[in-house]
Amino acid sequence: MKNLLAVSILLVGCSSTPGDDARPVGVPPGLIRPEAAAKPAPKTIPALTLEEALALADGHPELRELMARAEAAKGRADQAALWSNPEAILRIESAPFNSPGDGEFVAGISQRLALGGRLGAAERIELLEAEKLGHEHAARRLQRRSRVHAAFAVALHLTEAETAHAELVSHGEAGERLAKARIDAGDGLPEELARAELETLKLRVELERVRGLRAAAMVALAGEMGLGDSRITAVTGNLSQAFELPALEALQQAIDRHPEVLAADGDIAVQRGKIALAEAQRIPDLSVDLLYRRLGATKESAFDVGIGIAIPFTDRNQGRLREAHAEEVAAAARLSVTRIRLAAELKEAHVRLTLALATAKRLRDEVIPRANAILAAYEKRYSLGDASLSDVLPVRRDRAALKLAQLDALRDVMTEWSKMAPAFANR
Repeated sequence: MKNLLAVSILLVGCSSTPGDDARPVGVPPGLIRPEAAAKPAPKTIPALTLEEALALADGHPELRELMARAEAAKGRADQAALWSNPEAILRIESAPFNSPGDGEFVAGISQRLALGGRLGAAERIELLEAEKLGHEHAARRLQRRSRVHAAFAVALHLTEAETAHAELVSHGEAGERLAKARIDAGDGLPEELARAELETLKLRVELERVRGLRAAAMVALAGEMGLGDSRITAVTGNLSQAFELPALEALQQAIDRHPEVLAADGDIAVQRGKIALAEAQRIPDLSVDLLYRRLGATKESAFDVGIGIAIPFTDRNQGRLREAHAEEVAAAARLSVTRIRLAAELKEAHVRLTLALATAKRLRDEVIPRANAILAAYEKRYSLGDASLSDVLPVRRDRAALKLAQLDALRDVMTEWSKMAPAFANR
């Protein structure tokens, strides 16, 4: 009996792998601890460029989640490739009640063997899942950067709009001083001064409104970057930077390399792997037993060898196989939907970008220069007393409206570019 206990303890002790306890529990190789998953973002960002905003957006929690899920799939792949642990057996058989020592003492191991390539099929599924999650991470990264790019365009637009409104207020104040000077010279009317003061007051109100919108845009930009607890005080850049309009045909050809398409295609590969696994699971596991037997009555030693296998009579895994085939069809349909959606979004963005570029160019090259020349002529006539304030104010408003329209067009260019660029460039 003591010998059998010693054998069983040895079997159990050999089942543990030396060094397993050296690794911290829950922290597999290559996975960063949660408390160190992201570098703390600065609480105050004084001047943010587009490149800096996009770089900070790469640390968004949404993207870290997908990276962790891909690591989890790799962990499942490692686990799926392992054989099940052998089972240690220790029991007494045929022991009489009046003399249990005359029974038969059995000790040994039992091992289940997976047949039909089941382990390899299970490992392949998880590796394909990790690859698919990698493509999903790339697709989500492009989407996140596109949203940050668009939010940055709004913030930069409102920053430049604030500057433009501040200039309008400055012009209005200059108009007030000119009206006062004309009154002092005896060449002006008090009504013109009152009108100039009212016009400046309206401009100040609009300036405060734009400043409020700019502050809200900064908050929205921080949220899109995943830095909701940070404060962005300013953004720097140039709305009028040159954008080259790519050919639509080249963009459409690039859809096949879009991460969303690659992820959807990877999902099909995962489902096909599940079909292969379901096929392999139709073959039952084989169980092999190797036992040492001690005959208590005669003090003789013996051994037992046994093989067991389930009979696939009622369960032939037909339900899972049917499910796997249906999921493959669904994955193929999702791939088609993804292609159709990306192509439609690409065409719409291309049309809007073409229109925004044309509008911004015409305003810059044709409309704004003429408005500047007309306003300069009216301002000169007003300073000389040849025109009244009633003649100058509409021209000022038109010039201001055109300048703001130009800023709106440049914002639209930047926004539509941010939507279309992920289709052909992994920024």
